[in-house]
Order: sequence, then structure tokens, then C-alpha cells
Amino acid sequence: MKYIIIFLFFFNHINAQKQYENEFYKLEANYLIDYQKSPDDLILIENLGDFYSLNGKWEEALDFYKILVEKNSINSIYYLKYGGVLAMLAKEGPKHKAISYLNQAKRAFNKSEQLNPNLIELNWIQVELYTKLPGILGGSFEKAWEYAKRLEELSKIDGYFAKAFVLKNKNETENFKKFLKKGLEEMLTLECINKEPTSNNNCNFKSNNINFQIGEAFDLISLNYLEALKYFNIYLKNYSPVDRYSIDLVHLYISKIYLKLGNIESAITSLDYAISINPNYLEAIEMKKEILMKYDN
Repeated sequence: MKYIIIFLFFFNHINAQKQYENEFYKLEANYLIDYQKSPDDLILIENLGDFYSLNGKWEEALDFYKILVEKNSINSIYYLKYGGVLAMLAKEGPKHKAISYLNQAKRAFNKSEQLNPNLIELNWIQVELYTKLPGILGGSFEKAWEYAKRLEELSKIDGYFAKAFVLKNKNETENFKKFLKKGLEEMLTLECINKEPTSNNNCNFKSNNINFQIGEAFDLISLNYLEALKYFNIYLKNYSPVDRYSIDLVHLYISKIYLKLGNIESAITSLDYAISINPNYLEAIEMKKEILMKYDN
């Protein structure tokens, strides 16, 4: 029975992928027809850039965001999106262009900051950029921390989780958990938490990444595993390629939660999904082996 369930899981996954591709090309065609009719419509151009960006089509997104900043050079959001795609190209594009893309991204972020230093999304990007960049390319935990402090002034929940993000990457476990706890406590004071979830998430956080961190906080701080699952699944439901935590990683986290709950079948199913996305995911592969050795009697 277990293998029938797993087979159906993968069969449904393949069908969902085909359906997604068909829907993507249909929406793309409609957008491009509208663009040909109204090539100067900034809202339409932005929507096209967003559409490609949310589907991980970085070069196509860049083309349209570049048009935006050329047509309106005083819009901080346009520079933010333009820089964000350049940063993704630096990370995932041709290696010989990485430094060039990165330098262009920094200039775009600096321009966005000059126009509006209080953009929560911009400050988050700066936190992530300076945290993840190697020092030789300008990475700096100190700079990342300064942007996290600015975020805290704009939004406590964003600031606490930004600090937790920096501290986790510095391997400062105790302080990481301290700010994860602060973020969770702040989140629980929000009025929207006690209301019915919207179609997107409970509080419409500006960053979907916060849903992952809330799940992490419920798991590590309050040991409320059902709430942790809830927020990891909210993250997956709202996932797009611009988000920080990969789908295979989230399914690994979910598998660990299921193990804590004693649901072995769901733990294995989550690992199988992670491995189907990333066949070289050694941590997931080893974890599955250990579970099968322990429970497959």
C-alpha cells in the first residue's frame, strides 16, 4: 500500500507540472499580446516583469524591469525589482557574468535606497545580500546587521527575524534562537493571527520567507509541531523562485516534523518529494536510508 501511495504521489506531481507549464505559456501569450498593443503601459510592463520573475525566468524579467527603470528613473520599487533579478542572475546565471550582474545589482539597490530608504523589501534584500556574499565580493555581517536594525525600526517582526537570519548564518545558535523567539512572540501579538487565514497567508507578510521562519520558530522554540507544519505549508503554497528557502529544503524540514510526530509514512513521502526535486540531495537521501533501516521491519 505504501508504494501505491508513493506512485500516485509522483504521478500527480508529473500531471501538476504539465498543467503548470500549459498555464504558464497561456498566460505568457496573453501578456505579450497586451504588451504589443500597449508598449508604454508601465503597469503592464511591471506585470510582465513580475510574471517572469515569479516563474524564475530571470533574463526575461530583466528585460522588462530594465524598461521600467529607463522609463521612470524615480521609482524605488522598479530599481528594487531590477536589482533583485540581477542578483538572481549573479547567483544562478552564467558564472563568467556573475560579478558584473552583482555590481549592477548593488547599484540598483543603492539607487532604490536613495529614493526610499524605508522600503521593508529593500532592507530585507540588503540583509540577505550582505549576509550571503563572500567577503571578497563585499559581504559583511556588520552591514547586514545594520540593515536588520533598520528593519526593526520599520517593523519589529521583520527586524527580529532578519537578525535571526544573520545570526544563523554566523552560527551563533543561542542568539539565533533568542531572536527567533522574539520574532515568534511579536507575531503572536498581531491581530490578524487570530483571524481566518486569507488565500495567501495569515498576515500577508511582505516576505514569504517569514512564514518559513515562523515555522522554524514553532518547531525549535515552542515545540508546537502542528503549527510549524502549518507555516511551512503556507510558505510552500506561496512559494516562488524569488523566495529564499528551496522547496526541497522545506520538504526536508517537514519530514523532520513528521518524524517528531511519529508519522513515518508522511516523513518518507516528504523526503521522496525533496529527492524528486533534487536527486543529489544527500541529506535527504541519507535521512531516508536511516528511517527505512529503523522502521522497515
